[in-house]
Amino acid sequence: LALAPDDPEVLTRVATVLSLDGREVDKAERLCLASLALDPSQPETWSRLAWIHNYRGDWERGLAAFRRVLRRWPDGSNGELALIGVGITCFALSDYSRSARLLSRVVERHPSFQWVHRYLAPAAVHAGATDTARHSIEALRRGFPELRIRDFEHLDIMRGNALVRMLEGHARAGMPR
Repeated sequence: LALAPDDPEVLTRVATVLSLDGREVDKAERLCLASLALDPSQPETWSRLAWIHNYRGDWERGLAAFRRVLRRWPDGSNGELALIGVGITCFALSDYSRSARLLSRVVERHPSFQWVHRYLAPAAVHAGATDTARHSIEALRRGFPELRIRDFEHLDIMRGNALVRMLEGHARAGMPR
C-alpha cells in the first residue's frame, strides 16, 4: 500500500485482507471507496464493499452492492461470489426460498464449493425444502466431517438473529452440536 497508494487493485487487495480480519472493517471500507473513486468499474471492489456491508449487518446495502456486481459482471468468479453473497444476504433478510434457490444454483454449477452448504442447509430448512437441506448437510459433512454447530457460532458474516436462525437451521438439518 505504501508503494502504490493510487493503484485501485492494491487498494482492493489490502481492503480484502483488512475486512477479513474483522477489526479493520472501517479502514477496509475507506480503501474500497478510494479504489472505486480511481476506477469505478471493478467487480472485486464492489463485491468486497458488499461483504463489508454484510459484516456490519447492513444487509440491504450489501444486497444492493451484490446485485450491482451481478448486473454488470454476471460471468466469472466475481459473479459466482456475488451470487453466493446474494444468497447469504437473502437468508439474513428471511427470504429463505430465494436464498436456497440461489445457493443451490451455485453448488450445482460448482460442486467443489462445498463451503456454500453451510448457508444452503439452513436456508433450505427454513424454506421447508427438507430433502435439499438433508442433501446439503450430507455434502457439508462429507467435505468437513469434524464440523459441528458450535463451529458456526462465531462466523464473521452472520450476527444476531441471522446467526440464531442459521444455527437453528443446522440443528434441524441434522448437524451435530
